[in-house]
Amino acid sequence: MSPGGREDAEIIGRGLDQFCVEVMPDGHGDITLSKKLTDKDGNLIAAVIAGVDGDDTAEIDGIWVDEHCRRQGIGTDLLRGIEREAKEMGAYVILSYCCDWVSGFFFKNGFTARGELPDYPKGHTAYELEKRI
Repeated sequence: MSPGGREDAEIIGRGLDQFCVEVMPDGHGDITLSKKLTDKDGNLIAAVIAGVDGDDTAEIDGIWVDEHCRRQGIGTDLLRGIEREAKEMGAYVILSYCCDWVSGFFFKNGFTARGELPDYPKGHTAYELEKRI
């Protein structure tokens, strides 16, 4: 065994990409579904970063609502909009990751934990989430 370098990583990456294409051909490439919400003055008050990848899996990379606007249904509305659009684009599942301080939001909105990492970060639990749509 010897240390690998950047060129080795590129060769491995190309090989993995080719394998994935052979096993599951890319139907459409990545589709961005990110959205933002502003107030009447144009200030950002909520946003979601999401997309659908080539194998019809949606992923939410982040969802945020400004503290003074929380618990008013804004995050749930953003999430439902992403779910609707993802389904229209052919996605059948949405994946996300979160820590315990926000997990209640996702669980309330129909996500289930498909994995958890206790004590990460220290004193908390991180979750890998999924929701079939």
